[in-house]
Amino acid sequence: MKLASYIPSVILGLLLNILDGLSYGMIIFPIGERIFANLGSAGLSMFYVSCIISQLIYSLGGSAFKAGIGSEMIEVTPFFHAMAAAITHEIGEDSPDVVIATTITAYAFSSIITGAIFFLLGKFKLGQLVAFFPRHILIGCIGGVGYFLVVTGMEVSSKLGSFEYNWPYLSSLFELSTFFKWFLPVFLTVGLIVLQHFNHNSLILPSYFILVFIITHILIIVVPTWDLESARDSGYMFSSGPNSNAPWYEFYTLYNFKVVRWGVLFQQVPTMLALTFFGILHVPINVPALAVSMKQDEVDVDRELIAHGLSNLVSGAVGSIQNYLVYTNSLLFMRAGADSRVAGVMLALATFAVLLVGPVVIGFIPVCVVGSLIFLLGYELLKEALWDTWGRVSGVEYGTILVIVLTMGVYDFVIGIVVGVILASFHFLWENTKIPIITNAYTGEVARSTVIRHPLQEQFLHRIGKQIYVLKLQSFLFFGTIGKVEKEIKKLFDTDNFHKTPIRYLILDFKNVLNIDFSAAEGLNRIRNFIFEQDAYMIISIGDKDMILDSLRKVGLFDTDNKKLQVFQDLNSSLEWCENEFLTKYKNFQKFKKEHQKTSSIPRTAKKPSFSTLPINTPRNTNFLQEASNTYKRELVDQQQAVKEDEPLSLLMLSLQGVSTKPREFWKKLIPYFHSPFTLANGQTLSFKITDSFFVLVEKGVVTVDLHTNISDEGGVPIIHETLLPRTIIGRFAGGSEDVSSGHKRRLINSFKAKKDCKYWEIDDKALNRLRAEEPELFMELMLVVMKMNEERFENFTGYALIST
Repeated sequence: MKLASYIPSVILGLLLNILDGLSYGMIIFPIGERIFANLGSAGLSMFYVSCIISQLIYSLGGSAFKAGIGSEMIEVTPFFHAMAAAITHEIGEDSPDVVIATTITAYAFSSIITGAIFFLLGKFKLGQLVAFFPRHILIGCIGGVGYFLVVTGMEVSSKLGSFEYNWPYLSSLFELSTFFKWFLPVFLTVGLIVLQHFNHNSLILPSYFILVFIITHILIIVVPTWDLESARDSGYMFSSGPNSNAPWYEFYTLYNFKVVRWGVLFQQVPTMLALTFFGILHVPINVPALAVSMKQDEVDVDRELIAHGLSNLVSGAVGSIQNYLVYTNSLLFMRAGADSRVAGVMLALATFAVLLVGPVVIGFIPVCVVGSLIFLLGYELLKEALWDTWGRVSGVEYGTILVIVLTMGVYDFVIGIVVGVILASFHFLWENTKIPIITNAYTGEVARSTVIRHPLQEQFLHRIGKQIYVLKLQSFLFFGTIGKVEKEIKKLFDTDNFHKTPIRYLILDFKNVLNIDFSAAEGLNRIRNFIFEQDAYMIISIGDKDMILDSLRKVGLFDTDNKKLQVFQDLNSSLEWCENEFLTKYKNFQKFKKEHQKTSSIPRTAKKPSFSTLPINTPRNTNFLQEASNTYKRELVDQQQAVKEDEPLSLLMLSLQGVSTKPREFWKKLIPYFHSPFTLANGQTLSFKITDSFFVLVEKGVVTVDLHTNISDEGGVPIIHETLLPRTIIGRFAGGSEDVSSGHKRRLINSFKAKKDCKYWEIDDKALNRLRAEEPELFMELMLVVMKMNEERFENFTGYALIST
């Protein structure tokens, strides 16, 4: 009973196979040529053998689709004809047996190559590689096949032989006796297209051609002056050939390895590889599409590639041609009720029954039916390539599709693919040159390191920050994009721009750069030389791009002892180095000013100290001297007030410069709350709990600060890293640790680790609580100071987060 339920779907699948066999099985060989004119039946038998083999392999467990239909790929037909034409040209028409033997062997050999490539791709899990191939090239190739089919339809229907692009051939097409031969299938095709536009039933196509077949034979019976022989002689019916009663396996007699020209055959390998190319692209497209249509999630493209490999290897080994899983036929077959592997095996047996009938059936097939089927396929493929893509792809992509179609149709299929790949490569190159290679640019006013410095130093670095310039690069740096980087950098040093942002340190951030080619690496050499000429520094933040760093080394970018070229692991280190350079320069300025003050009373004839390292004739140095002088004046006033005080008051007053205007008498009341100075040895760690309030004043050494979020009771994960320098303060007033919206504690924890032996002063949680009770005004002012410092820290972090993403 279950087997009987599959009969309707098997009949539908069989009709689809028969129609496919008539449309492109019969034209496996170029039957419009004299040598191959009688090989339509051989091609049809080879087609059915390939269908049966693929059907059995898919249905017996090779494919995840239990009832998927395997069939010849229409796209391979132009390549078959190209191989046949090339072999005929090399051997000559005077040796038809040699030409046919070499051609059919080449067909089978190409199937073996296709199967081997399919199998290897699936075996090594490389199915996803084809996703990188441009879709519009495949569409262009499909359009080229459509063009070829229209031309082939003209050849098969008109019986004029190979299509030629000249006036005599075109004029012969419109001779009355020839015109009706090709016009009738064109008319039938147009009628079917109109019918399908209004009715989308899947049975329309087979019913239409069965009706045409029946009407043709009725006319032959009814018209007195017309019979099968006269219809065949006049070109309206196919001839079965001299071996009309031969069995289906007659095509094996065409194989004669003794006369095969192997040298000529191997010359066709490039065409075979181009033929394989179509199959490789189709499988990863058809398989997922069919899986989606059938709501079948458990589909592995690599498994399907292995199944295709086996079916093509077996097909080639038994002397047949390529095959693949046909999306449309499989969908119709399965939706008609074929939901098991048994249905697929039944279809294979039914197809074998048709094969057993042999080539005698060819003599009863109207040429208009086959011609109309070929025209219909050509129309659908051309429509898919040229009409359906209109307005959906870019102008360049559409132009590429059009060029591929014309090149394949008029000139050569393999050349058409090569032209398509070249055009796609240039298009890819063009599109990549339009990608902004510089994502963002920041000055040091925004781009700051996470080092916590003295407030006056922070303010100085902010004001001098326009001399630090960060260029964030992205994507792939290659010969088409490095020119943009060079142009942008040169623009930065133009007179007008340079007065606005007098750049001393140019940082190139490679964090988001994927790779770099030789030309771009050489371009960085030119950029380095240009920056040196501008008396500026080139700093490279390389990140974890070891491959890029190696490429830069190979072109000699670092073959210089010039300090003006620096490389750092990350952007934070690059910014910290630039800031340290400015602060070193500022210390030299301080030293100069102090020496200048000491010698201010020296007579004019005496030589005074000269700050020759800072000439004031450039925008950079003018800006630096101006900001350094302002900072020095503020620092000098505060130092004069604090220098006479004992520690930690003197240290406290220096640390509060720029963040508090309260006098030293006010802050003197805070001293009793400090504990005696603590020391942290290099590598030693100090942690504060979530409930702890604290105020820390660093006297000497370098401390790294990690802000943790306590994920579990066992410990935390550091999420923010800072560096504390001498004369800096950090504090926290605990509270608000509950996250009301989520109902759990955030648990933010500070831990301190000494990078160098460190000395610091601390007001702990108990002392702060006592301060709040005894000196509320002082406590509030201290809170304001901590809030102001934390605000500056937050600005630094947001700035760094902004530029580092």
